[in-house]
This record gives sequence, C-alpha cells and structure tokens, in this order.
Amino acid sequence: MPDAASDTLTRRLDRLERESRWWRTIAVALLVITFLVAAAPQSPVADKLAAREFNLIDSEGRVRAFLRVLPDGSPVLAFRDAEGRLRQVAGLQSNGDPTVGLYDSSGKARMALGLLPDSTPLLALKDAQGKNRIAMNVLPDGPGGITLQDAQEKALAALLIGRDGLPALLLRDAKNTLRVSLEVDAIGAGLTLLDDSRTIRAVVGAVGVPNPQTGRVDFRAESSVALFNTDSKLIWKTP
Repeated sequence: MPDAASDTLTRRLDRLERESRWWRTIAVALLVITFLVAAAPQSPVADKLAAREFNLIDSEGRVRAFLRVLPDGSPVLAFRDAEGRLRQVAGLQSNGDPTVGLYDSSGKARMALGLLPDSTPLLALKDAQGKNRIAMNVLPDGPGGITLQDAQEKALAALLIGRDGLPALLLRDAKNTLRVSLEVDAIGAGLTLLDDSRTIRAVVGAVGVPNPQTGRVDFRAESSVALFNTDSKLIWKTP
C-alpha cells in the first residue's frame, strides 16, 4: 500500500500529465484547412475579379496568390512560389477558427498557428517528414506549455505552467512513461524520479515525507532526499 507522501505525489503527477497532454487533443484540429488547399484544383488564368475567387498572376502568367472559398465554405488566402508550390496559407476553417500554415519547398507543412473552438491558441512545428515535433499552447483558463515530441510524435518532454500557476518539467522515456518530474510549488523546489512502471522511487527537495512518530506528512527542506522501494514505501531519508 503506497504511503501518504508517495500517494500525494502520484496524484499531483497524474494531474500534471493530463495538463501536459492537451496538445494531443487540440493538435488534430490544426492544418485541416491547409490540406484542403493543397488538394484544391487551380483555377484557369483569367483577368477577372469574381465574388468567389481572386487570382494574382505574375509576369509569366503563373498564379502566385489566390483568395477563394473552398468547397467546405472556408475562405482562404494562399501564396505559391515561382515553381507553383504552395508555401503559405491563411484562412478560416469551416467552423470559423483561424489558421495559418507554412510549407517547405517539398510541400510539407512545417508550421501551423491557429485558434481552436474554445479560443485556445496553438503553435505546432513539424520536421521535414511532416511529424509534429514541438507544440506550444495556452489553455482557456490561462496555463500554457511547450511539448517536445520524438519522430513517432510521442511527447517525451513538457514544460508547463499548471492550473495552480506553478511551473513543472516532465520527462518521459521511449515508452512514453513518466520518469522525471521537476516542480516548484509553494513549499519550494522538488525533483521526483520514477521507474519504468511509473512508481516513485526517489524525491529530492521540498516534498512530503511521512513522520512515523506523528503519522503525519512533514514537508522537508529543499536539501532533503527520500528513497522508496518498489511498493512505494519509504526506506530512507535525510535529513
């Protein structure tokens, strides 16, 4: 049975992990409009200004920018380079959420900036293979965070401000298991180390440690260290 200190730490880590994973829920909404633009057929070159479409033509007769309404009703402004490759898009999704997308020379989406239905702003950065690697967001109630992802788009590191207004750094292993948590709270700074089964094995700094004489949890000084066994039982502490 986990003791009071490790149980308290586990609950806090659970909450921090839920907050750091907001990108998984909201990143899916980004780049939808840019995919629609890439797939949309180009209109014939013509010297006209129409209510549904406007094409900007260069001296060679190439469409370099266009303003149009996509089949799903989304208005979009897009820019192409001299080779006809889509490089930048700004528009609204069908539900009215604004989105900006940037593409590289191979047509891969490399950056997306947008607002979600709950007004959450999100910036997503992608690698050359189009995989999400960095996500930055601010939640509707104020807290924000940065998430770093590997080539499989697993979030292995997260730096965030929790809903309690305090900062935390979370690190996960290749299996996406939380292994390190560095936090600053009202008591002080604390470092928590977990094993591959997500069991707390060591804490350093201002953390709660049970007092065997009183049966209560004492918050130790920032110079303290506590070790736990695989059953989350306290086995050693200092001072």
